[in-house]
This record gives sequence, structure tokens and C-alpha cells, in this order.
Amino acid sequence: MESLVEVSLEFDRIEHAMNLFGNFDENINIIEDAFNVKIISRDNEIRVVGYSDGVYKAQTVLNRLISMAAQGDIISKQNVSYFVQLAEDNQLDKVKGFTADFICLTARGRQIKAKTHGQKIYVDAIKENDIVFGIGPAGTGKTFLAVAMAVTAFRNKEVNRIVLTRPAVEAGEKLGFCRETCKTKWIRICGRCMMLFMK
Repeated sequence: MESLVEVSLEFDRIEHAMNLFGNFDENINIIEDAFNVKIISRDNEIRVVGYSDGVYKAQTVLNRLISMAAQGDIISKQNVSYFVQLAEDNQLDKVKGFTADFICLTARGRQIKAKTHGQKIYVDAIKENDIVFGIGPAGTGKTFLAVAMAVTAFRNKEVNRIVLTRPAVEAGEKLGFCRETCKTKWIRICGRCMMLFMK
């Protein structure tokens, strides 16, 4: 029969623990339920008790979340569930290798960064290629990250202008019809004319 094991993790500040545990310990409860472990907090130490496989996965997820808290990121149930899912799918290398670098800072000083492994691959593709197609469900950060990368390139003087284009497909318009509003400050252009316009 497999014996119980225990590991200890340390964090620097009490604020990090509050961020990590979440409201009414909701974040910790997700980890405990997923890996069948018991997590106890004492002073600036977290103890994880359970069977070796579950403890190892919980430890890896907790280390990642502690590093997020140390960087000032707000830890949500979505973050915790994402890392737990990676650990359950035996993709712990993605949890460990998740880089802490950020794309840019907002006007309020908030860091914009990739929050999932897929977003990190997307950002790296934008850095390494001139043209990238981002395909995915609504709300997954495709446009937001692309705009953040464009603003970063503009700030770093890698480009001297940003051109926003979109297909003119709206109610009452025909597909491929390019409205003659290119002379105004708001450039609306159809996909068929986009390459001609960029040239």
C-alpha cells in the first residue's frame, strides 16, 4: 500500500497567501479535490499531504501559482483550473516552463502577458513571423494579444505605423464591397482590397 508523503513550500508575504488561497479558500479547494491531497497553511509555509503522485502534481501547480502571486498577478479560479488540467493531462512541463515575461504595460501599469500555453505559442509566433493567422473561439485573447504585440513593436520603434483592417461585412453590405471611407481617419477596407491597400 502506498504511504502518505508530505512536502513544504514557502512564500514571502502574507498577501501572496491571500491571493493564492482565494475567497473562502476556493483556489486551494480546487487543487485538493483534483489531486486528493490536503493543503495546510501555517505562517509563511504551505504543507501538502497525500500520496506521492498527487502531492508532486499539487506541488508543481502551487509553485507556479506562488510565482504568479510574487509577480503581482491576481490568481483566479480560471488560472488554477487551467494549471490543474495541465497537471492531470501529464503536461507538467508546460506548467514548469511557463515563462514570466510580459508583452507590455498598460497605462495603469498592469502587465499584459500570455495566460495559457496556447497564448504563449501565439505570442511567440507573432514575434517570429511577419504574418500570423490566429484561429479560435471568441474571447480567447486573439485580437487583444495581437494589438498588445503591435503596440509593443510601435513603442520599440520596430514599426512606424499600425494599420487596422477588417472585412466590411455588415448588415446591408455585400461581401467584398469596399466602402470609400479610406480617405477619412477611420480606414475600413475589405479583405480583397487589403493587399492592394498595403502596397
